[in-house]
Amino acid sequence: MAMDLGMIVDLVMQLCQNREIEVVTANGAPVPFMQQYGLVQGDVLSPLLWIAVYDPLLTQVCQECILCPEELGIEAVRILAVAYADDLTLMGSSHAELQETMNLTMAWFNMVGVKVNSSKIELIEWPQQEL
Repeated sequence: MAMDLGMIVDLVMQLCQNREIEVVTANGAPVPFMQQYGLVQGDVLSPLLWIAVYDPLLTQVCQECILCPEELGIEAVRILAVAYADDLTLMGSSHAELQETMNLTMAWFNMVGVKVNSSKIELIEWPQQEL
């Protein structure tokens, strides 16, 4: 029986919604509660969903990555995104470039249903240094 993408998405959604999980507390007694949606830490689906959600986003962002010109005499790559687990760091050489990357990222997250905690978004600027 062949499964189409819609069936796979439905299956994954069913696995990630309305399930009872337990957390071991300092008292040692498990405390059960209903998880509305999402994955628990260490869930075996995490790597699969990482590939399905983040990899296409990072591929699209990194299409903008460029190598430093050879005339500079250095081997370097401009990095626009660094990601690990559920953390994502976006970088840019200007506020406009960073905003463009952020807009692309937020549009992608909205399309695939990733929720972003806006209280954890932080903009850090460093002054441009001459080479």
